[in-house]
Parts: sequence; structure tokens; C-alpha cells
Amino acid sequence: MLVQNLSLILIYTIVFLLLHLKGNPESASDFIGYTFSGLLFWIPLQEYMIRGTSILTENRQLIKRSPLGPEIFLWIPYVQMFIHFTVTAVPVLIVLFTLGKLNVILFPVSIFVILAVGYLLSFIQGYLARANVILRDITPLIRLISQFFFWSLPILYLSTGFLHSINVWNPLNFPLELFRFFC
Repeated sequence: MLVQNLSLILIYTIVFLLLHLKGNPESASDFIGYTFSGLLFWIPLQEYMIRGTSILTENRQLIKRSPLGPEIFLWIPYVQMFIHFTVTAVPVLIVLFTLGKLNVILFPVSIFVILAVGYLLSFIQGYLARANVILRDITPLIRLISQFFFWSLPILYLSTGFLHSINVWNPLNFPLELFRFFC
């Protein structure tokens, strides 16, 4: 989990930094801080939606035997999301602190932002998990939709010009900017 998340962060940062697709940040350390904070927001949420969608179908036999019902199983991906966030945040925060890009005082507020966004996504995720049971497997569709959400968020590029008009339509744009403000 940690290696996968860190490798994604490093690959995106290096590719966009070397190809000069970063927009116009003042320095490489500004771009690294911008990218790392955006990916720290996105990666746990994406894992949450993908894992949460398939949890009911993957644990069908266990759910039948459990007296708690399927609702309790829908909270497991939420807890996993928080664990993903925590594990990924440690090395990312070390890098941000080293570069002087971490707001140490306000960072705890960003944890509440990610938890609130995850909680709000839990309503949609519950419906998707139930649809996954009925339609057999919609995980590839969720992966495709998450790619549209990812590339329409200003995670790896600055939101200017034409891209800004696309970014404002993404419902995760405001929470991302709020997360970055506190991070």
C-alpha cells in the first residue's frame, strides 16, 4: 500500500516536472508541494471508491452469516481510506516539511476535510456497492470515472485558462483546494 502510493506520487511528480507540464509555479519545490498535497488528497479517496464498490460482492458469504447486515461492511473501506491516508501522509509530510511547504498548525484541519469528503462520498459509495451486486461488476466503470475525476482536478497542473473552466465543474475541486489551504 505505502510503496504503491509513494511510487504513484513520485512517478507523477517526476514526469510532470521533467516534461515541464506543471503550469507556472515559482520553483520545483513549489510544484512538488502542490503535487504532493493534491495526490495525498486524491489517492485515498480513489482507493475508497474502488474498494468500497466491490466490498459487498467480495464478501457475500460473510455478509450472509453476519447478524450486523451489509451496512457495517460499507464502513470498512472508509476506515481503510483513513489508514491509507495516514500511511501515505507520513512520508509526504516529511517531504513537505523539509521543503517548507507544510502548514504545521493548520494541517490537522486538513484531516477533517479528507474525513468529511470521505463521509459524503459514503452515500454515493453505498449505492454503487449495491449496484455492483445487481450488475455483477461495475469496478471497471468506477475506475474509468475516477480517471475523469482525476484529470479534471488540478492535482498535477495549475488551474488556469481553459482548464479552470473544466475544474469548476468537478465537485471535488473545492474540497481539494480547501485541503491544500490547510495542508
